[in-house]
Amino acid sequence: MDSLRQTMASSGLNRPGARYMFLFPVLLSMVLTASQSQAEILRNDGYEDGGTVYFQAGFVTGETAAVRLTPALSGPQLVEDVHFLLGGATTQVTITLNIWRDSGGAAPGVLLFTNDYLVQGSNDVFSSMDLTGQGIDADGGIWVGIQFQHSGYPSVCRDDDGIVPDRNYIDADGLGWVEAGLLGVPGDWVIRATVADVTSYTVGGSITDLNGALVLQNNGSDDLIFGADGPFVFPAPIPEGSTYDVTVLSEPTAQDCYIANGSGAISGSNVTDVLVTCIDESSVVGNDSWEPGQNQYFQAGFAPGEIAAARLTPAVTGLRRLKRVLFLFGGQVTNETVRLHVWADDAGTTEPGIELFAADYQITGSNALQSIDLSAHDIQIADSFRIGLGFTHFGLPSVSRDDDGITANRNFIFDYSSTWYESSVFGLTGDWIIRAVDEPVDSFEIISVADLPNDQGRQVRITWEASSMDSPGSSQPITDYAIFRRIDDGSKSDASASTGDVVLAYPPGDWDFLLTVPAFEEASYSTIIPTVADSTITVGMRFSVFFVRAMTVSAGTYYDTPPDSGYSVDNLVPQAPQGFSADYSGGGGVDLSWEVCPDGDFDYFKIYRGDAHDFVIDPGYPLHMTTGLGWHDPAGSPGNHYRVSTVDFSGNESEAASPGVVSEAGGLPLGAVLAQNHPNPFNPATTIGFELATRGDLRLGIFDSRGAVVRILVSGPREAGVHEIRWDGYDEQGRPASSGVYYYRLKVGNETCQTRRMTLVR
Repeated sequence: MDSLRQTMASSGLNRPGARYMFLFPVLLSMVLTASQSQAEILRNDGYEDGGTVYFQAGFVTGETAAVRLTPALSGPQLVEDVHFLLGGATTQVTITLNIWRDSGGAAPGVLLFTNDYLVQGSNDVFSSMDLTGQGIDADGGIWVGIQFQHSGYPSVCRDDDGIVPDRNYIDADGLGWVEAGLLGVPGDWVIRATVADVTSYTVGGSITDLNGALVLQNNGSDDLIFGADGPFVFPAPIPEGSTYDVTVLSEPTAQDCYIANGSGAISGSNVTDVLVTCIDESSVVGNDSWEPGQNQYFQAGFAPGEIAAARLTPAVTGLRRLKRVLFLFGGQVTNETVRLHVWADDAGTTEPGIELFAADYQITGSNALQSIDLSAHDIQIADSFRIGLGFTHFGLPSVSRDDDGITANRNFIFDYSSTWYESSVFGLTGDWIIRAVDEPVDSFEIISVADLPNDQGRQVRITWEASSMDSPGSSQPITDYAIFRRIDDGSKSDASASTGDVVLAYPPGDWDFLLTVPAFEEASYSTIIPTVADSTITVGMRFSVFFVRAMTVSAGTYYDTPPDSGYSVDNLVPQAPQGFSADYSGGGGVDLSWEVCPDGDFDYFKIYRGDAHDFVIDPGYPLHMTTGLGWHDPAGSPGNHYRVSTVDFSGNESEAASPGVVSEAGGLPLGAVLAQNHPNPFNPATTIGFELATRGDLRLGIFDSRGAVVRILVSGPREAGVHEIRWDGYDEQGRPASSGVYYYRLKVGNETCQTRRMTLVR
């Protein structure tokens, strides 16, 4: 550039040999693309088809020839193409096309577009670059520059009819921007652009969780200042087909603000889905030290199936829930699909733990932090965890790392050999810029779901501990607790089964809302709620599944307990029959009668017959069952004894009423009789009765459903007569037996008299 300085220092006359002074007159036939004939062509030069042009030969690598172009009309106009004469030699060279906003001064403004092009030098054909879809707005004027990646020819052409002041410039080596006329160039650069009018639209969205002052920009300008959550719209319109890029210029102290859906192209409507989320820095978990504006390195060597992952450890102990994942993913602005993985990782090994979550996301490469919202998936962690980004493409865009060293045992690569390695093994010298945002899990839970004693059933008392938010000064005060019951058949099943990526408003299953309980900052709460059905001896166990929801002052913010189950029992036996009488009809049997049962859940009566006044009934073998108020026993005789009981719809049986003997009572039964325990089902204890005709050595034991001995109640001699033994529900080791079906067996001598079944309901 020394020769250029000498030229400028001279008297102003052009010296042969000075740079930019080689003139080659050429007659050209102008060839343009079809699109140029359909829109306004911006030009400063006076060249017409067949005229004379001169290729300016003095340019060297890195220098630029540029022209200021101004549309005739104001308003949104997009650049469709740039075309220029580049000749003097018919060789292929690479040039860099730059388009700037016109600043109005002697240097260009903001750079709007740049790209390298391989062009063929020609003395009679325009070089043309199609810029349709790039969204380059020409409103107010632009600068178009051709930057040389070579020295000499081929070079940019100028016309031969004089130069327009303040329209043609050179970015000269060592001098910066200079008007071309000051360097002795006597003609306008033949550099042109085609523009077209377009419809314009606005860009906007909403802001959440802001706590302070926030400044947003669109496309590097058009600043907006905010102090609270809510919707926003940038006032400057964006032409159809133009790109937009919403960024954070400044954010509140102690908060990081992230943008989703922040970039794209205008396509036929206003943009309304730009989402800005501000996060307290204390809730962000990361290993890297990168801050916006610092250096980062995008790791380009990844191939499909490989994963970059970071082990993250929350600073706060206790159960946490992942809200979002943040990462730098760029190096190239294209759309790519990545697979996000979350693993448990508290073992500290190179291999991750159990996978907690995986899903595919389409990500646009960008040099700004990107964010994936995970709040709907309820991913809970209690210790270290690992976040991984799996590649489905080669190379860039890729995950970034910082430049201040790598933390051992924190950064990993799953490579093409399907093996996990620490990333430093591959020569990586920085931490992956992969972060997570978490929040404490309000882990309140149901304490118990217990049957109400001494009721007709279909009710339980549910007790739960209070939410941690149900306390003075809470950031999300609890207003009410809502109780839900699962819609099912009452079978016992796992109500907390995983549903994969399905987002549900409730825990898995279909639920009925039952009632709400006001919150009063108590330590625990309880209320009585209905069950699906009762557990009975005839239908077995019937469980109802519940969960409790803590509702806050913020609409849509609530906390749920894990589901829990319980059962109800109709544990009130019906009233025994009243007014029971038995009359011998003289060889024609015995007539029995009794009064109406007053219980609302009455089902039927059971009639038993025995040969002793205090004979033991066997509920499983009644003589007769009826809903009537009497019955004629055609086989009855004066030596018989009768007893009648009431049974309700839950299978509860009353004490058996006895009218006394019909005639003289007979003696004790031969052998022994084992009676049904009462009550049954029972909790916590029951009574077992048996009758011996003669004194004998007997054994009465309790067995579980597999036949294993639970408890021996009696072992040894007993006198003849009626006996009752109480079982307190404990086994031989003094431990409470669990809920379920048990069997009790009576043996006299070496003979088993009878085995019966009973149900313990805890």
